[in-house]
Amino acid sequence: MKKCCNICLQNLFLICVSLRKIDGVEIVVYCDMEDSDSASNEESFNVHLRNQECSRQFSSYRATFSIEKKIWKTIRLPWSCFVGYGPGASEIEFDNSTLRRLGVVAIGREMEVILAVASVSFYRVL
Repeated sequence: MKKCCNICLQNLFLICVSLRKIDGVEIVVYCDMEDSDSASNEESFNVHLRNQECSRQFSSYRATFSIEKKIWKTIRLPWSCFVGYGPGASEIEFDNSTLRRLGVVAIGREMEVILAVASVSFYRVL
């Protein structure tokens, strides 16, 4: 059985937050893997975004990032690096003003992983 880790932050973005002038998402993350098959000291994870265009459960806008094991790291992902997958998302460019859900995901292969998220925020380049 394949395992995946999905940290989903639902309903985080209420009317009081406008993302129109925001340039991207910033997360602070940490990972550890006891039984890693990889010789590398890095692991790759995804951030999945969902908005009104994501018409199916598996539809999302995705960006991949890599982090070293056992080190906290701040990751900045500009909106432009998110690619649409699945019905709705693959046909329409991501509109950050309609963001409804954000997930940090370990997927693609079987693994036992500790994935900690210290913060999720948004950034603006001035």
